[in-house]
Amino acid sequence: MPLKMGPTLTRIEEREATPAGSDSAGTADDLDGSPSGTLATPALSTRGLILGGGVPAGLALGLVVSTAAIDGPMRATQVMTELVYPLSWVWLGLLAATVYCWVDGRRRRPAGLFALAWLFVTISFNGLVAARLIESLQWPAEAALATHTEPFRAVVLLGGGAGRTESGVPELNRDGQRVFQAAQVWHAGQTRAILCTGTSMIRDNDPAIVATELLRSVGVPDGSIYQIGGPNTKEEMAELRAFLDDPPPDFPSEGQLGLITSAFHMPRAMRLAAGEQLELEPLPCCYRISYSPLRPSSFIPSAGAGSTFGQAFKEYLARLVGR
Repeated sequence: MPLKMGPTLTRIEEREATPAGSDSAGTADDLDGSPSGTLATPALSTRGLILGGGVPAGLALGLVVSTAAIDGPMRATQVMTELVYPLSWVWLGLLAATVYCWVDGRRRRPAGLFALAWLFVTISFNGLVAARLIESLQWPAEAALATHTEPFRAVVLLGGGAGRTESGVPELNRDGQRVFQAAQVWHAGQTRAILCTGTSMIRDNDPAIVATELLRSVGVPDGSIYQIGGPNTKEEMAELRAFLDDPPPDFPSEGQLGLITSAFHMPRAMRLAAGEQLELEPLPCCYRISYSPLRPSSFIPSAGAGSTFGQAFKEYLARLVGR
């Protein structure tokens, strides 16, 4: 009697007939046109490309047009220039990547990462945000010199207001008002001495030395300038404590001590001075004040705003860790 093959035997023979290492996924890859054993690359989304390029372009155009309507064509021309800066390209590029990945539908996780990066650039490089953050740190503006009748024993000039060019010439930087104010106080007869602070890892670039050279150039005599070290504010206050505990014989012995530094840095400097049992009268300067009203162009990121944001972040971080 002839044998009949049942369904089970037929399936066994079909499996034996299938080549080793092949499976249904390989067949699917072949149907997609990809080589067997490789993953298919998702095709680019035409709609995603259109929106990914259109949204940033529309944003840029809207900023220019709205600026022209509010502030005039001259300011609009400046906005166009700002939009071709490298940072603006990064900002718009991150927005384009966010929109494309989201619209594509298969790249939602990268879309979230790009969106976070875009928000980071938008916030940390925004002029209004940076201005409000740095202003929240600044020591209140007080007319300390106007109410101070007796000359200071000395004013302590914290380093950071000057540096050297590549040719070695000392010059003031963004916080150069510190050095200028110390010279003003001296020439006004409101201090008997100036105590410059700060050391640097770069040879002959110690803030104390550079400030001394600049003060000499505007007529402050050598005999009224003293120097102490310190690579940071905490160390400068420790050096100041040691200096005052054993001052040079010719250092003035009577009067109060004033402290000159940037207004945003003054709260930290005073806190660290208190930790060394130092009584200093604050003489803040270099106020970061923004008078710019809210405009469409206010949302364009700038490197300068990023620098200010970084300074404020550093001060808040130092407060958090007690430095």
